[in-house]
Amino acid sequence: MQVRAELHYLNMQPRKVRLVADLVRGKKAIEAERQLSLGTRRAARPLLKLLQSALANAHNSFNLEKDQLFIETLIVEEGPRLKRWVPKARGSAGTIHKQRSHIKIVLNELQTAGARAGKSAKKSVPATAQKKSVPANVEKKPAAKPATAKTAKPTAKEAKPRTGKLSEQAAKTTKRQASARRIFRRKSI
Repeated sequence: MQVRAELHYLNMQPRKVRLVADLVRGKKAIEAERQLSLGTRRAARPLLKLLQSALANAHNSFNLEKDQLFIETLIVEEGPRLKRWVPKARGSAGTIHKQRSHIKIVLNELQTAGARAGKSAKKSVPATAQKKSVPANVEKKPAAKPATAKTAKPTAKEAKPRTGKLSEQAAKTTKRQASARRIFRRKSI
């Protein structure tokens, strides 16, 4: 049984809410509730309230217990932006976009052990029993022969292995390139 809850027009950037949503997506409802209650990010509190709302919906509408639920989907979408203006140099105006988020959560029941066993029993039927019988008047085609190492054509790299030393000029250019890479490296290792 799927249970839904939605939160619209949250005054927070969706990018920041998704960081917290990724932590709890797919977890059991009790685990996710614990994780969100201890979360230090600002988006954890609205997500916790939304999860608790979904759990209350499940309990009141469908008589489901929270230990039997998990977060099936948790979607964070972008809501409408508030456009604001701030004064800039030489009398111009700079735009500020205050982003908002829409969050949708869907909880679903965990499968019981009996239901899992029933599904696995159907899948455990041997492959020979699942094959369709072939009519007697249809001839079987011989299988194609696999390519052997002798028949396969070697690639250019395999055909001519590189041997020998580099010429002096080539060695100098590689040294110059290596030193140039070291000089212009942005981060040191």
